[in-house]
Amino acid sequence: LVYRLPEYQSLKGSVERMRDKLEAMKESEAAGEGSKGKKKKGGRLEATIKENETLMQQFILKSSLVQMFCLLMTFQGVSRAFAGAPVARLPFEPLPLMRAWTHRGLEGEDWRECSAVFVYSLAAVAVPAMLRKLLGRESDPMQNIMGLKQQ
Repeated sequence: LVYRLPEYQSLKGSVERMRDKLEAMKESEAAGEGSKGKKKKGGRLEATIKENETLMQQFILKSSLVQMFCLLMTFQGVSRAFAGAPVARLPFEPLPLMRAWTHRGLEGEDWRECSAVFVYSLAAVAVPAMLRKLLGRESDPMQNIMGLKQQ
């Protein structure tokens, strides 16, 4: 949605290039080739990186808000469509803490009955994570922005 926009891609590319430059500058400083001018330039580069990362976070926030709205509307639709009707039967009786979640909106005391809200919420949590892993995408876009990629 947002990650394919040219503005986001250009920000992402510029942050990666600046990070590479900053790393090269830090390596040259470690080798003893640092001067005051290079230190100032490194500080300005870090400030620019932080500004661009803030702009990228704004893009991600917009995307997250749209996704959240869509999930909530779907959740409300599922709740209304399957109100009071069990959609599954659990092979076990859930823990007392989980009963409110698994039995939400259902009449009766048969705790093994499962509501559509429970199935939907499990799917909303599990499916995106599994898809990211199956498609080989990064686990969290925020980790990529902050430079916390897993190696």
